[in-house]
Amino acid sequence: MPVMILFRERPLLTMVTLLLLAGCRSTDSHSNTSDRVSNIRDSAPRQVTIVVVEDCPGAAPTAALVRTVAARMGFHDLDVRMIVVRTPMEAIDHKMLGSPTVLVDGTDIEPRARTRIDFAIACRTYGGRPTPPASMVEKAIRDASHP
Repeated sequence: MPVMILFRERPLLTMVTLLLLAGCRSTDSHSNTSDRVSNIRDSAPRQVTIVVVEDCPGAAPTAALVRTVAARMGFHDLDVRMIVVRTPMEAIDHKMLGSPTVLVDGTDIEPRARTRIDFAIACRTYGGRPTPPASMVEKAIRDASHP
């Protein structure tokens, strides 16, 4: 499907293009078009969870970064949630490796951290900074959108 390859980074544009093409080709059935649009929508990441401790200095900037990166990638309606963890058990339940921990569809954005189990109420830095790099967020969202 050449349209998908052409607009892989812009799923909304792909959906609109598919709908326009479907309207121009009399042999396309409406249900077939709906299936293609549904598949595009189904491939989008469902949720980004930012797990933090109270008063985390990286919480708000990380949430803003995630929303900006998602919007730039065309995921304007991506569900971004922040969970405040207060107990060690909550840290385990929410896979928090330190605050802020960013999970895309439940998977940590940092590939090396995905096998870790040392969940804790602690601060987390990304290369010495309190927020992850935009490139790491973008790659995690992209990977989640292409299962």
